[in-house]
Amino acid sequence: MSPLFFLTVSLLWAHELDAVHRKEWKILPGLRSLGEHQAFIVFTLLHVPLMMATLRWFDAPTFQRGIDLFAIVHIGLHALLHDHPSYDFDSGFSRSLIWGAGAAGALHLVSLLALPA
Repeated sequence: MSPLFFLTVSLLWAHELDAVHRKEWKILPGLRSLGEHQAFIVFTLLHVPLMMATLRWFDAPTFQRGIDLFAIVHIGLHALLHDHPSYDFDSGFSRSLIWGAGAAGALHLVSLLALPA
């Protein structure tokens, strides 16, 4: 198992911890209209099946490529949401988790694509 994939997933999960701290639900359509406590609960519970899937298919190359692509696209999603009034991921720490996951995912994806079929 690639240390780059472990790093990608670990940085994404750390970002999700940061996202709870920064109340990311305030910028997400569908969640931002909920009350604070209800949005926190829904946001948190939505991560349960995501983490279950990650653990279940962790060693599947197709799933790994999907996570890698998500980590890369995730940078763009944050760029799109950057101007939202409730966006709070401007610290160096937050950016390092987001960009670090994307960079590790890109490197892992390249390493997977470079493997012989």
